This record gives sequence, structure tokens and C-alpha cells, in this order.
Amino acid sequence: LKHSTSGAWAGEEVTAFSTTIPNDNLFLKEFNNPGNIAHWRLSISTYASTSVPYMAIALWGEKTVMTGGNSFDGYIQGSFDPYGQTRHSNVNLTSNGYMAGIHNKYTERAFSMSFLNASTATYTKVKTWWENHGLKNFVVAWDSTGHSTDIFLMRPADSGFVNPINVNKYRDITINLTGRKE
Repeated sequence: LKHSTSGAWAGEEVTAFSTTIPNDNLFLKEFNNPGNIAHWRLSISTYASTSVPYMAIALWGEKTVMTGGNSFDGYIQGSFDPYGQTRHSNVNLTSNGYMAGIHNKYTERAFSMSFLNASTATYTKVKTWWENHGLKNFVVAWDSTGHSTDIFLMRPADSGFVNPINVNKYRDITINLTGRKE
């Protein structure tokens, strides 16, 4: 990944990072402070395969960390399961009810994140994220240091944004996510 201050790409560019991607799964690279750079370029310089490399989806964006000043924020709560999934299949049965065959179409991940008694700062982050990204695809890394291979391409599972104020005058936030499993 390279960046350029002018966009000329005539030798002034700087390599932000270079790596060998180990497989064809989702890959995430985080930058703490890349600066205000307008021109970026992804370059595939070498490959070991006999087939031509390609990329189906590439996303660049700003990282949002769900923490915000309340002792409850940023910790797993409730029934969080980052590995929940549903297999979408056509199942054929005989007239006697025996399984005759299965055609697996795809597997979909689904998980919910809950932030109970969330502070105003956390609610503001979630609301800003919702207003800027809505129902678009985005990358989720629920623990990018401890579970670095758990990176998912997801989207909100529903179009509603309802996070009520509870009796403690904080917000109870629930985000339901879904996305195709790799």
C-alpha cells in the first residue's frame, strides 16, 4: 500500500506497508495515524500462483472503537457470540420424509453487540457510525489483537436504529450484524 502527496506517482510515493497475504480470506491492516493523505494506491507486485491475482472487495476507512468513558463500555456483555451462523440450504425430502439431498447455497454469520448503560460518548460514536455508514458493508474485528483472524465483512441486519434510554438515564445499545461467511 503506497501513498503520495501529489498523486503524480512519479517516484515521490511512500510505501505505507508491504506484506505477503497468506490466503484468499479477508485481510485487515490498521493504521494508528496515517495523516491527511488524499492519494493511496494498492500495488500487487509479485505472486506465486499461476493464476492472475484479483481482489473482489477493497475497503479503506476510519476505525471506530466502541468505548466511551463508562466502566461498562467496550466489554463483551450478555450473550455475545462472534461465531453464530446460519446455513442457507435447499433440503430435498422424499415423500416419506427422508432426506434425499442438500444443496448448500451459503453460510451467513450473525452476531449482536450490546452495550448496556452506555455513556453519551459511546452512543455518539454508534449514532455517528449509523448515520455515516447505515446499511453498507464494513469490516468487523471484534478483538483485532487477541483474535486477529476473526475479521468479518458484515452489515447491519436490520434498518432500524433504536437505542432507548433506560431507568439509569443511560442508553442500552444493541447492534445486530450479519454477513456472508468466508
